[in-house]
Amino acid sequence: MLCKIAHADYAKTLQTRCLGPSGAGVDWHGFLLPAGRKGSVNCSGGSLYNPTTQHPSYVTLAYGKTWRQKMFSCTSQVNGVNCSNPHGHGMFISRQTWRTW
Repeated sequence: MLCKIAHADYAKTLQTRCLGPSGAGVDWHGFLLPAGRKGSVNCSGGSLYNPTTQHPSYVTLAYGKTWRQKMFSCTSQVNGVNCSNPHGHGMFISRQTWRTW
């Protein structure tokens, strides 16, 4: 699962990380939560999409709502979005901060 937030205080820092020597030298950043591993920052050369449909699939999650797809679950609150996989790993994304576990 890939996630991004439209406006974040840390966006420029992550962009620099993806473009810089320790990054992949690419121009897009977001967050990746694999089905069975820890979430992480994801650097990519462009929009990632569903290879079956050849189109991106976006979901905007309203505050107070939960989205479930296969093994993933995300809940949106005013303070941010919390997502998890069945192995106890996840990520939290807000406009002010982010963390993965």
